[in-house]
Amino acid sequence: MTGFIYPVVVSWTWGGGWLSKQGFFDFAGSGVVSLLGGSSGLIGAYIIGPRHGKEKNAQTRKDVFLDDEFVELEKKSASPDRLKLWIRDRENQPFKPNSIPFMVMGTLILWVAWLFFNGGSAYTMFGPRHQSVPKIIMNTLISGGVAGLISTFFKPYVMQTYKSSWYDVGALCNGILGGLVAVTAACNNVQPWAALVIGIIAAFVYTLGCKLLTILDIDDPIEASAVHCFCGMWGLLAVGFFDKQQGLFSGAEDGKWRFFAWQVIGLIVIFFWSSIISALYFIAMAKFQLLRVSLLDEIVGLDISEMGLEKPTIFNDILAITSNPNLMIVSDVRIEQEIELSKK
Repeated sequence: MTGFIYPVVVSWTWGGGWLSKQGFFDFAGSGVVSLLGGSSGLIGAYIIGPRHGKEKNAQTRKDVFLDDEFVELEKKSASPDRLKLWIRDRENQPFKPNSIPFMVMGTLILWVAWLFFNGGSAYTMFGPRHQSVPKIIMNTLISGGVAGLISTFFKPYVMQTYKSSWYDVGALCNGILGGLVAVTAACNNVQPWAALVIGIIAAFVYTLGCKLLTILDIDDPIEASAVHCFCGMWGLLAVGFFDKQQGLFSGAEDGKWRFFAWQVIGLIVIFFWSSIISALYFIAMAKFQLLRVSLLDEIVGLDISEMGLEKPTIFNDILAITSNPNLMIVSDVRIEQEIELSKK
């Protein structure tokens, strides 16, 4: 990605290449950064396939008890029945965020950093007032804030996850990021009202993108493709609509349709360049079985299979290393305790 896919696109755009010469514009990276990475993530998620337990068709789900690694592990276990109960319990645990506070903190860190990222892309504090750093930062704040607010209420209804007792913090965080991604291409050359509209539409693009991923059975755990790929696309189109000098709503008499067309062409070129090269990489990695952990490791969890512990307060009595040198199994007593707790 950073050694080949990204540098080529930079040479076409910010490096003064053929897209730049035709008038394509992306101020700070809605397309060059976000769409590029998001499309690669989209293709990667499609090739890897859904996580175990996230398959759209439950009939395609693999039986871990028929897995060769589990069979070997079962032979080494002193209590095969208890081992099976523990594995099944791990398999049936719901998918949920690891830490909501860390997720919110990370979003705030990103948001603050984004202000410097977009503002710093001006390269000077002494630019024209209509393209000044304060205005860039203001547009960035407006778009991210309104996108997060709308996503918080809109996404739960679209995804049918609405619960009256609490807000969807994940939708808030990713909605903010979607608004930031969308305004990044245009933040230096649009009016604040346009930044507001860009953020509002970004919330719908992000939410409907999540719905599309579900329909296509593409399991994107952190919704990176909905945030970066789809909102990055909208960001490039938003330049064509709202750019003060050449956008369709700018009032310019000549060249605005040509400008918009090259925004669309740039979007298509970046998406397919990143997708095709990424697909070749992911397919090759999958061919050599280097793309995904084993089924047993996926169910048990990498905190246990690679680190030896999930939580020090729960799994603190490791006894034996099994056929997988990194996979450790907790004591029979602890397994019983965990299963009994899960039934309550």
